[in-house]
Amino acid sequence: MPSPQEILEDISLEDRKFWQQHEEGCPKDCEKIHQHKDGCPEDCKKVHRRKAGKPTHKTIEKFKLRDATIVEIARHLTEMFSQTIRHIYYVCSGLGLVEKDHGAETYWYGQVKDAIGEARWDSRIGWEKIADDSRPLNRPSFWDDAGDFVESVLPAFNVDRWKGQTNRVIVCTEKDAIFGMLSGLCRQYQVPLMSFHGQASDGGAIYKLAKHIAAWTGECKEVTCFYLGDFDTCGCVIDRVAFGDSDADAESDYDSYSGKLSRLVSQLTEYASDAPFVWYKRIGITPFDVMNPRYAAYLLPMNKDTNAERYEAEISKFKDFPRVDGIPATLGIDALDHLELVRRTKESIKSKIDIDAWKKQRDFYKLHKRELQGLLK
Repeated sequence: MPSPQEILEDISLEDRKFWQQHEEGCPKDCEKIHQHKDGCPEDCKKVHRRKAGKPTHKTIEKFKLRDATIVEIARHLTEMFSQTIRHIYYVCSGLGLVEKDHGAETYWYGQVKDAIGEARWDSRIGWEKIADDSRPLNRPSFWDDAGDFVESVLPAFNVDRWKGQTNRVIVCTEKDAIFGMLSGLCRQYQVPLMSFHGQASDGGAIYKLAKHIAAWTGECKEVTCFYLGDFDTCGCVIDRVAFGDSDADAESDYDSYSGKLSRLVSQLTEYASDAPFVWYKRIGITPFDVMNPRYAAYLLPMNKDTNAERYEAEISKFKDFPRVDGIPATLGIDALDHLELVRRTKESIKSKIDIDAWKKQRDFYKLHKRELQGLLK
């Protein structure tokens, strides 16, 4: 299957510019994005706005071509692994098929989502090719008979592969879709996986994490939480709230300069005074991802919201941090494809495994599985 760049070879520059125009005029915050002091000039409106009224046959055909191109790119990206619609949108905006959304705008994401949605309904893209774990289906369990039940027990048997390890691991994600992409890997390595559903300030997720880690008291000395989320003003608040700041005063769970909290640690002390020590590491998106030329096409300007000052303080330690239209850049976790997300997470998990202790548990599992097979015959 041709690559996205090869797919675009036959698309004219004129068509790409046309596809980047809004139906409803200049995009939200256009003046801020393009730094117009006295409103958008007329030529700017011409760039962002198509002629109002019923679309011509030529216009309809142009958008059919655009949507078909989006679908071909989506088919390429999902050939080996499922991907999120947002990742496909990132690639399409980077290639110039659609423009980039800014702030709370979702216009261009919606264009990609609609094209993919139609392609899924007419079978051009398989339903399983798009990662979406936000709407699970709970199914009841039942068996044909007692023999069927007994046979089903064996695959469910397992032992704790982390027993004897001094360090245990937890993986946390900002978004449900990323959770779905990593669930198979975490199940394979028996690693707890949690999605914060876009925020952690309500404390529900932190409460569950703290209870789970406290239950490991006496079983391990340390717990490492690996986190994957957006690197932007809001995304950085989530891990700030949950995991704290390694640069903050060790005697306090609040750092007045960066505003970082450590609610997980404060919750842990309520359940176990001798709970394992918690380490935290963000493995995506990192500042180095934002500075990586590989993802330059997916960068967006920072939102100037209540968290902007904290974000600017956080990136100030990095020389030559990229900017978009003079504004500090941000990057979403969906810029990483399925393969890269799995690769980073797998490497991080394996870096904390004591191989000898792992092999000992593996051999213990094999021995007892054979015993169980004998009992079930």
